[in-house]
Amino acid sequence: MKKIIAVSLGIVLSMVLVACSSPNDAKSDSNNQENEYSQGITVNNLEFDRILYENLSTEVQQYIEDNKYKKGYDLFTDEDGEITLIVYAGQRPSTGYSIKVVKIVDNEGITGVTLKETTPQDGEKSADVATVLTYPFDIVRFKGGTDNINIEYMSTEDKNKSDDNPKTNTNHPDSNLKELHNEGVFVGGIDNNSIEIEINGEPWAFRLTNEAKDYFSQNTIDPNSKVEFLYTINENNQYMLLKINTIN
Repeated sequence: MKKIIAVSLGIVLSMVLVACSSPNDAKSDSNNQENEYSQGITVNNLEFDRILYENLSTEVQQYIEDNKYKKGYDLFTDEDGEITLIVYAGQRPSTGYSIKVVKIVDNEGITGVTLKETTPQDGEKSADVATVLTYPFDIVRFKGGTDNINIEYMSTEDKNKSDDNPKTNTNHPDSNLKELHNEGVFVGGIDNNSIEIEINGEPWAFRLTNEAKDYFSQNTIDPNSKVEFLYTINENNQYMLLKINTIN
């Protein structure tokens, strides 16, 4: 089981911000890292430690409070090459939501991070779920990775396999809509698969569909440009960008 560790103030102050925006944690032995081979590419599973918020320094706690509203991640590297990764789920309408790092791999210079997001389960809404804004996040530390991060989310099938008592996740209230329209201010890219748009003063993270990736491969949107866009909400409650255009 992964150790819960504290980050000392000395380590925190030596961290360098290098990138940001938005079950069963078995720790593998460092001498027996699992190697997976796919078409000649070596993928190394990296061990990691989960960190409790209350064990962080005041400075890092304040940093999280200032950035928890976004959906995305922040990455810090200390002098010894140890990486601290903070992942944010963004604003959620009630309790019962969570986000968790479940796997980290090194894929020949690309650090792949697999996240598990959960939502309130059926039957919990009235008794166990409070209607209050929440901002789930998770914090882990690891070695052997890079700042070239690729974020992936567990599929619904994988999430159900990881649960002791699988249940059907409650979908986002708008997820039955085929396409949603909105306007906002383009902030910029989070990573190769996500962008951030400010809507009514709040940062929103959007995953890029293939259509959106094709658009950005041929077009550039300047930061602070006003944009209109179409998006959907998938079964993992992720905002999926379909189309985007600047507004003059």
